[in-house]
Amino acid sequence: MIPYYMFIERDTGARHYFAVPLERALEVYSQATQASSGLARTARGPSMSCTPGKVHVLGIEHVGGEKVFVLKFLQARNPEWQGRVFFAEYDAKAIWMDELRPAFGEEKFFFEAEIEAMEEASLLGSGSSGQLFQRPDAPPLLDEGLAEMERQKIANEEVEKQLEMAGRAAGVSRLELMRQRLDRESATARQGMKVGQRSLSTSAHDSSLVQDSR
Repeated sequence: MIPYYMFIERDTGARHYFAVPLERALEVYSQATQASSGLARTARGPSMSCTPGKVHVLGIEHVGGEKVFVLKFLQARNPEWQGRVFFAEYDAKAIWMDELRPAFGEEKFFFEAEIEAMEEASLLGSGSSGQLFQRPDAPPLLDEGLAEMERQKIANEEVEKQLEMAGRAAGVSRLELMRQRLDRESATARQGMKVGQRSLSTSAHDSSLVQDSR
């Protein structure tokens, strides 16, 4: 087995039992690689799987008279960020990305505005919290399957009432009416799933076209 990543503890409640500052994580990684063979040194770390992507803590350096963390994107929400190096102010107590501040007097990291736009789009129903970068000219990645199911549900409510009234007038048993209703709801759900699958297929096709164009 070849080591792949050395991950820093995620920002969950459980991390308080074993979290260490980023500086200490660097020391642990350095000591581990020094005592390992070349195969073990393939592990990239320390790495944070945070909202913008996988951020590699490369080290601590003095740049322009300022002590900073040197960081690099191994993977990113926007593929164009991948491999990009950036800097954060040194903080001896920081244990996660959201505790770091941009170096050299910058107000925000270069990616923050775009991440905020992605999160806002997700709240509005476009895409998801886990999506990669979405081109400005790309169609909104709405969950069309669920939307279609909701539209059908609203449209069917009045029809259901009318069918139930007609069934009772015709002497149809309550159990049979329930069975018929379940059949109709199942058919609506299957239709919604088909729409959702078509949406996913279209999105995947669009993504492949974007990658091919680069």
